[in-house]
Amino acid sequence: MNTAKEKISVIIAFFHLNFGITLKAINSVYFRRWKVLIFDVITGYIIFFGFIGVMITMIYVKWWYPVDAYTIHSTIDLCSED
Repeated sequence: MNTAKEKISVIIAFFHLNFGITLKAINSVYFRRWKVLIFDVITGYIIFFGFIGVMITMIYVKWWYPVDAYTIHSTIDLCSED
């Protein structure tokens, strides 16, 4: 149960930080701070989605396709077309 709480807290933090970067982008356009938009917001999105986005994607994939480490599978079972 604790791992689910940790994963949900990471997902909530992802949306919270994404909302903050979006507000900074809106403010930089409104106040016509183009350098802030280019060098802070756009690079922030690239770095943020590069690190955190990959982690969130892996969390979702693990939830959608659970892996049971205690089940024994042989290579013959995995390669058969039945």
